[in-house]
Amino acid sequence: MVDELPQGEIPQYDLDIPEFGAVRIAGRGIPPIHEANIKRIQIPTWSLSVNEVIKWEDITIRRYP
Repeated sequence: MVDELPQGEIPQYDLDIPEFGAVRIAGRGIPPIHEANIKRIQIPTWSLSVNEVIKWEDITIRRYP
């Protein structure tokens, strides 16, 4: 799966969904405790660069098809 991000967006992902947390049942009359174990990860990014050699004859074909 490819996640297309807008330019300048930081790729951060949550490993647990905060809306659907775990419910821990407590003992001795304590009400149930709603917990969400959320861990956020950030993916490092880097720049891609390509140096392609174009022949002089191909410049007119590429610019003016």
